[in-house]
Amino acid sequence: MTNDKRELVGQITVPALFLHGDRDPMVPIEGSVEAAAAMPNASLVVLDDCGHWVQLERPERFEAEIRGFLGRLAE
Repeated sequence: MTNDKRELVGQITVPALFLHGDRDPMVPIEGSVEAAAAMPNASLVVLDDCGHWVQLERPERFEAEIRGFLGRLAE
């Protein structure tokens, strides 16, 4: 990728949620693992048996994770 911003990711302090399919053929999961680990308020959810489009492939799980994430922000 030509937009490598790894040196800046650690500066992002707002809460963030990464959702990544364990069978994503387009984006390696290592990028999400690295980014979530670098950001102080980030979490990563890996969806089993899921490809690139988690919102389409696992809509119920996607919705549950987003609702949980937003609910924790409201606390």
